[in-house]
Amino acid sequence: MKTLTFFLLLSWLYPVANAQTAADTAATRIRQLLKPGKHLVHYFRADPNKQLTAEQKALLAKVRKALSENTAWVLDPDSAKHISGTREGVLNDVRKKLNLTEEEWKALQDLTDVAKKDIDIYGNDTLEIIARGDILYFRGTGKASGLDSVCFDLARNIALFRQRNIPFMNIFHIPATANAFRTPGVTYAYELNNNTMTDSTDINTLHLERYDFGVSYQPLTGRTMVIFMTATGNMHGVNPVLQPNIVTFLIE
Repeated sequence: MKTLTFFLLLSWLYPVANAQTAADTAATRIRQLLKPGKHLVHYFRADPNKQLTAEQKALLAKVRKALSENTAWVLDPDSAKHISGTREGVLNDVRKKLNLTEEEWKALQDLTDVAKKDIDIYGNDTLEIIARGDILYFRGTGKASGLDSVCFDLARNIALFRQRNIPFMNIFHIPATANAFRTPGVTYAYELNNNTMTDSTDINTLHLERYDFGVSYQPLTGRTMVIFMTATGNMHGVNPVLQPNIVTFLIE
């Protein structure tokens, strides 16, 4: 289940082309999304028992068609520069871009409400984000305390975990059809692979370490998701044995 949750965020992604522009955009967007203060966070998991109705499938098909015609406007992380106003006004602009009636828009909001469809909310905690200069620190309760050992350097655009620098990897777009939230998202992803081999002639001396940090934003719902994963292990024969530890939640 932990692996499923991790890949819910990262497995179905496709990269944006310009890496340098993406790096600059990622640091700017994370500054906007991870706002200092205390936040309620929700833990979630996929709910295989909830199925889409024929009407919901038709609505998603209409949204997919509109997204294919307006992908850059809806999913481009820089699109917010061209719109202003209240959150309701911005979302209404999105509704018009998707060519949805107000009734269809409400149905889409219900469909992408994590408390109602495809996602099971199974717990809550709090997360405090503390800004000291360009460094963001995290203090969480319960499972969210798994982020306490992480901080984020906005100036250098890297996540840090126990003196390990986790560099920016890329920005990824997640289509609505590829995740249980049924809504598109934009993920700012950071990754570090740190592997060592004490004996170059013996594969069993290979030690594997991987660290992932990601912030994902859902433009249609305004929700932000945070994920942090560490995975360490060793080779066992020809196959690696990894022990992952994953913290993932939605910020209210």
